Amino acid sequence: MKTMQNSYKKNVVSSLTLASVVFFFLPVAFLFMADPCHIFHRPIPGIFNHGFTGDVRCQNAGFINTYLKNPQEAFDSIFIGTSLSGNFLPEHIAAKTPWKRTMKLTLPGGKPAELKIVTERALASPNVRHVFGEVFPYQFLLYPSDDIKKIAKTDEFPLYLYNNSRLDDYRYLFNTSTLISSIGILNGEDYYNISPIEHIDYWKHDCLEEKTCIPFHKEDAIQKIKSSYNKTNHLLKTASEISTINYSAADQYLLSTILPYCSSNISFDLFFPPVSLLWFARQGTAEFDYQLYMLRYVVEKTSACGNIRVYAFNNELWITGDLAHYHDPRHFYGGVQDYIIDSMASGKHLITMDNIEAFERLFIENVNNYVPWASTEEQLRNSIH
Repeated sequence: MKTMQNSYKKNVVSSLTLASVVFFFLPVAFLFMADPCHIFHRPIPGIFNHGFTGDVRCQNAGFINTYLKNPQEAFDSIFIGTSLSGNFLPEHIAAKTPWKRTMKLTLPGGKPAELKIVTERALASPNVRHVFGEVFPYQFLLYPSDDIKKIAKTDEFPLYLYNNSRLDDYRYLFNTSTLISSIGILNGEDYYNISPIEHIDYWKHDCLEEKTCIPFHKEDAIQKIKSSYNKTNHLLKTASEISTINYSAADQYLLSTILPYCSSNISFDLFFPPVSLLWFARQGTAEFDYQLYMLRYVVEKTSACGNIRVYAFNNELWITGDLAHYHDPRHFYGGVQDYIIDSMASGKHLITMDNIEAFERLFIENVNNYVPWASTEEQLRNSIH
């Protein structure tokens, strides 16, 4: 009887062991080897020779873990932003600035809390000496209190991949999305097989050399916009009025991230992107004021930091007034982004407390006098910009 019981126990243990190997250890080993987001390693040539996943919130964690922290990759700067920053070319940055290899860590629709998480994780790398940072005030207005605890409860952003615990990274191997992505690799799904990796996630960069940007509104659409367009009548706010605007989101997500590096050996070039005047003309008064005067707030808070510079481009009417430079009222083509790099490299469009009031006054004048228009393709080709 005991022999039969012992034999039964051995069979049960053997079955459980086999089941564990088949249903647990082998899948985990497979997911580790496939590693679609490159959290642990690069793709394995000849086995999992895949490119980069389109899940940028997962992929950026892999960029930081496997590439940014590797001294042999020679990354010395990072680019943080939303999809508005998707078209910056790393080779243009290397040609015009001291920074020879820039890792783009942009997030389409990136919430300020998400961008803070990515920035802090990237800055933990000893290789990073410079940060290019897009500051789009509308996102701070849209997500004023989307804190990290709230993000941790969602599946959209894998917060556990952005802390210092390597043990937490292994949760990624037990994630349904990882399994689906890994199966997709075996099925030969189209990943971004792009080299260098800095070219991941570009949506359009055709304007600088070819001058072939297609206006997001054709001539008949422009005429339709003009016919329904209502001119604005915004007024400059007093210092007292500006002080009532709540910029706690900027404190929480932006300034708390960069001010600890004030006067450090890491430099920051922050820029407020040149979204179109059509975009601003469609904003209500409260939304308009929030977006305009956040620039003043950030400039004032960083003014004592010699290593933090702030740029703004909204008064460049050849950009913001001409809808031919835009994919939609917010997203501008790559020629504009190259101009931004050129300007930051030369110190053009630098905003300080000495010129901020003049910038605000001119911007309000430009918005109030704006009439929608768009260059033709021929005019773009002949443009000196």
